Amino acid sequence: MHQYTIILIEDSRDLRELLSQSLKERNFNVVAFASVEAARDFIFEQDEKTIVLSDVELPGASGLEFLAEYRKADRTGPYFIMSGGNYTAEDVATHGGTAFFSKPFATDEMIAEIMERLQKFE
Repeated sequence: MHQYTIILIEDSRDLRELLSQSLKERNFNVVAFASVEAARDFIFEQDEKTIVLSDVELPGASGLEFLAEYRKADRTGPYFIMSGGNYTAEDVATHGGTAFFSKPFATDEMIAEIMERLQKFE
């Protein structure tokens, strides 16, 4: 089991379930939510061994809006953004994100990049 918990925020139930299952198969602890509002309290109760993996376009607050809130609260943990919209890795980096995944993406490649980037946080 990895020492990190991945908090997955994705409004598409099918993608949320697919990503949760794929991450769990690689021994990550995963807690999934359909919106920032549903995840917010849980996230801020966690320690720094938390990873956020969030879609951008969500009901209510967007993943990028929450990323700004997360960083403003002095949270320094990895925050990964994914989107099928017109966003770039530069947009995500400007907001303090760790990495950007453009949908559709290969799940195995995304998880490999997450694992590689986590080594920099240890």
